[in-house]
Amino acid sequence: MTEAAQGSERLVIRAGGRSYAIAVGRVAEVVRALPTAELPRVPSYVLGAAQFRSEVIPVLDLAGRLGLIAEPFGPKGRLVIVNGPNGRAAFEVAEVVGLWRSFESHGDRIERAGEVATLLDLDRAIDWRAG
Repeated sequence: MTEAAQGSERLVIRAGGRSYAIAVGRVAEVVRALPTAELPRVPSYVLGAAQFRSEVIPVLDLAGRLGLIAEPFGPKGRLVIVNGPNGRAAFEVAEVVGLWRSFESHGDRIERAGEVATLLDLDRAIDWRAG
């Protein structure tokens, strides 16, 4: 089934060599980088904390959070600031593929023009304390 209804737009990103889709309504902003302060005694995928607007937010390596091999933060790398149930968080991603406005939906995956992206369980990914 092709989705094109308002609110079904997805931001497609790459992390750990895979494509993931995030509901656009959950994305606050995409930025190139933010100065990040390291945090003690946190999992390796927690890169630190950063000042974003007037709040301090955790910065997470999305690939590491998903148990994948992290890619170096290169020229296409971005921080995707997302709205979570308990505040914002930033995910470091290898690349922002683009905004998908219409696509075929297949359970936990979406497809457009032969490209496939997995729908990211954002709340679970943000909850880094849960492991």
